[in-house]
Amino acid sequence: MLKILQGRLKQYVDRELPEVQAGFRRGRGTRDQIANMRWIMEKAREFQKDIYFCFIDYAKAFDCVDHSKLWQVLKEMGVPDHLICLLRNLYVGQEATVRTGYGTTDWFKIGKGVRQGCILSPCLFNLYAEYIMRKAGLDESQTGIKIAGRIINNLRYADDTTLMAESEEELKNLLMRVKEESAKYGLKLKIKKTKIMATGPITSWQIEGEEMEAVRDFTFLGSMITADGDSSHEIKRRLLLGRRAMTGLDSILRSRDVTLPTKLLARLEGRSSLKTLEPCLFADEGYPIHGDIVEFHGPEGTGKTEMLYHLIARCILPKSGGGLDVGVLFIDTDFHFDLLRLVTILEHRLPQGTEEMIKQCLGRFFLVNCSSSPQLLLTLFSLENMFCSHPSLCLLIIDSISAFYWIDRVNGGENLSQQEANLKRCAQFLGKLVREHHLVLFATTQTIMQKSLNTSESSGKHHSEADMDYRPYLCQSWQRLITHRIFFSKQCHSGSTKGFSITACHVRNNSVVKRPFSITECGIQF
Repeated sequence: MLKILQGRLKQYVDRELPEVQAGFRRGRGTRDQIANMRWIMEKAREFQKDIYFCFIDYAKAFDCVDHSKLWQVLKEMGVPDHLICLLRNLYVGQEATVRTGYGTTDWFKIGKGVRQGCILSPCLFNLYAEYIMRKAGLDESQTGIKIAGRIINNLRYADDTTLMAESEEELKNLLMRVKEESAKYGLKLKIKKTKIMATGPITSWQIEGEEMEAVRDFTFLGSMITADGDSSHEIKRRLLLGRRAMTGLDSILRSRDVTLPTKLLARLEGRSSLKTLEPCLFADEGYPIHGDIVEFHGPEGTGKTEMLYHLIARCILPKSGGGLDVGVLFIDTDFHFDLLRLVTILEHRLPQGTEEMIKQCLGRFFLVNCSSSPQLLLTLFSLENMFCSHPSLCLLIIDSISAFYWIDRVNGGENLSQQEANLKRCAQFLGKLVREHHLVLFATTQTIMQKSLNTSESSGKHHSEADMDYRPYLCQSWQRLITHRIFFSKQCHSGSTKGFSITACHVRNNSVVKRPFSITECGIQF
């Protein structure tokens, strides 16, 4: 019965509720309002405007809805009389009792509040709150933030209401109107818990003898919003919460009552093997296993990026299309990743593939951008929970791990340990990440130092031998992690065509394999 009523009410709820209300609506959520809030603050900072916010806190909003006024609101919202009659019958004659340590109280009638746990309550409250905001004149007010010709003066998620204006006086005017209309319909503001915040200077207000505090940060729908619009505080807060959650699981993970196979299954959940990822890249029995780190090394223009596209496609393609059907996380540090190129390769690998199949493949691919070594380190810390919750993620790619080498050298001054500090921390955490979560890591490095050969020496050497002149320049912490090193070079043939080659070295068993390859429209060809 309630499901039927909910379906009948839906058309009126969708028609009457504005876009600024995201609470209990299909396809909307707290993330939308958080994104809207940050976008508004970003635009204000871009145009150098001050914005004033008021985060309203109602006292037990859902429990203070007046039943008689609720039916009037529904009628004015256009809900048919027969539906209102059915809803009224749900509420008529409600009684309750309170159980205490001394027994239970006498039964008493309930005349306020929507029913707890009822699927209709969110719809009814949203319509009730919307009517109050209309009576306060928010939808017709010219006060608010002007963006793209539209005036926005509030964002709502159920009873969580945020007012905004371009001046302190305008904000106070909006607040008083909302406060007065809310009181008429039984909703009372908690002045001490209602906060004001501004991107410019602002002081606390006195409302009816109570102080309304001015703050520099506020937890808005679970996300910390600061007056300067900086997101770094929220990122650090989330990391801390994640660490606390994992610390709380230590007693379970260390418990002797939980068997080792159960602990491993809970942590790894059967991570897939990548032994068939690309046999041409590795010698026999030298394929990468869980915990291995593979370094692609070579100068620019030698096919390293195309090889990464090739590996990504192999991973995210379904098994029916010759792929491994596993997830890939790609960390792009030079902002050169070309998603269109990856899609082109997928289209060639799936000649009968539809657009939906391509989307499913891309759903197994995650892309993250980093612009500095501290940001890379912070990103790695934040991604640990992602690997725990996504057992299909098997491959981690960093292009490139050496992107910030010169920047770190300049920032570190003349102290070598300071120059390598960030990369060393990244390497140590990467080693822990791939080992504990059973991943395989591919990372690219650029050739920045080459051995100088005179003409007589170079003429007596084969070109591929010169390519093997490898001089490691990254920190020792990174060098010790590498299990496979693959050198890329460009080969010029006697004809007009140009090809590429790889020389793959297994660091531990000293096996070496050489392979030529070419780059075509459909990807790498060995």
